[in-house]
Amino acid sequence: DVNISADQAADGDEALQAVSRRRYDLILMDHLMPGMRGEEVCAQIRNGEDCLNSGACIYMQTAEDSAELDETIRESGFNGMIMKPLTSGKLVPVLEQLAAGGAVR
Repeated sequence: DVNISADQAADGDEALQAVSRRRYDLILMDHLMPGMRGEEVCAQIRNGEDCLNSGACIYMQTAEDSAELDETIRESGFNGMIMKPLTSGKLVPVLEQLAAGGAVR
């Protein structure tokens, strides 16, 4: 039995507001959000002293695939990347690992 709920944020500011109000097990974040890039939002979540989600599993969604982006993902604190389009075949392994209590990388 799976119990999943989801919230959506239109931009980086909304995402930061959401993570300040509720704890998430998994955060999927777009690379190129309006107003703030995903890596900026992720870094703020990771470095937030009072953030409920500084230890959450955060994955970047992107259509870009480059060595430079891989480095950016690591430096910003993302646990990993999921290439667009998002499919169940890409997401289910991440969810299964989270459900099993494993560290997701």
